[in-house]
Amino acid sequence: MRMLKHHKTNSSCNRNISAFDAISKSQEIVYSPMIFQTVYVLVNHNILKFIEDCKNGIAFNDLIKKTDFNDYALGLLLDVAVSASIIYLDDNGLYHLSKIGYFLQNDRMTRISLDFVKHVCYRGLDSLEDSLLTLKPESKLIVTC
Repeated sequence: MRMLKHHKTNSSCNRNISAFDAISKSQEIVYSPMIFQTVYVLVNHNILKFIEDCKNGIAFNDLIKKTDFNDYALGLLLDVAVSASIIYLDDNGLYHLSKIGYFLQNDRMTRISLDFVKHVCYRGLDSLEDSLLTLKPESKLIVTC
C-alpha cells in the first residue's frame, strides 16, 4: 500500500469528526466549483472592490449601477457570495466585504492562485478521471488556431 510521506498514519483528525461537520464539509466540497467560479466573476468584474470601497456598505440598487449584470445575475452572484461568507448582508440590507472577501480581493498570492487555477487547472481537471485511467494526459478541450 502506498502512503504519501506527509500523511500521518495514526491521525485522528478525520475519525473523530461529528456527523454534522462531516456532512457540512461534504457539501462544501460539492459546491466549491460554483463558489470558485462566482469568486472569479466577482473579482474579474470588480464587484468585491465596489463593495470594499463602500465602507458603510452598499445597497443592491447602487451596486447594480456599477456592474454589467442584470438584477437576476447580480443577485445570484451575491447570494452565492453570502452563502460562502465572502460578503455579508447587514440588517439594513447593505452588502459588506467579509474578512474572507477581503483576502480574495487583496491578497496577492490568493489572486495569483485564483488566476492560475482558472486559466491553467480548471478546464484540464475535467479530464482528470480519463487521464488517471489511461495513465496519459487526456483532454476534452478542443483546441482551435
